[in-house]
Amino acid sequence: MSEYTNKFIPEVDNVNHTRLETATFSLGCFWGADAEFGAIEGIVRTRVGYTGGTLDNPTYRNIGDHIETLQVDFDPQIIRFDEIAGIFWNSHNPFGPSWKRQYTNAIFYHNPQQNEIIERQKDRIVKSAGEDVNTEIIAFEKFYNAENYHQKYHLQNVVLLIKEYRSIFGNFEEFINSTSA
Repeated sequence: MSEYTNKFIPEVDNVNHTRLETATFSLGCFWGADAEFGAIEGIVRTRVGYTGGTLDNPTYRNIGDHIETLQVDFDPQIIRFDEIAGIFWNSHNPFGPSWKRQYTNAIFYHNPQQNEIIERQKDRIVKSAGEDVNTEIIAFEKFYNAENYHQKYHLQNVVLLIKEYRSIFGNFEEFINSTSA
């Protein structure tokens, strides 16, 4: 990154990254989830990709048994994991079947605390509705970034914005890993 560029990077991109936590989930196509969650205060970074499958290095054209997934880094001092998981549950119909593995509704837990929160929220939904959910709860293993043209997709389609971002960030990976949402 050049010295000129560095002056224009938002201060939030210089946050102490040791305090960030990660949440990973799937809500069908990852473009909408990226835009929805990227706009939430406390979500510092978003990236879309593939997880939940067995194929090494999946791609959009060769996704195998992976699921289109959104991964977010968040500041737990601003938004807690239980709040993010609650937004996830409210952002889809947890009872509806997925029409294709690629678009499965799923939430991936990174540690036992996240799993406990997810299971507790799921139990409340089941108890309230009187039926089981189809949303999958899966232990997180590995996340593969989707191709660049999928990252921050809605932002990339606003010509004036993407032109400005390209002038701020030295390369596309810096844009993907930025707080832009």
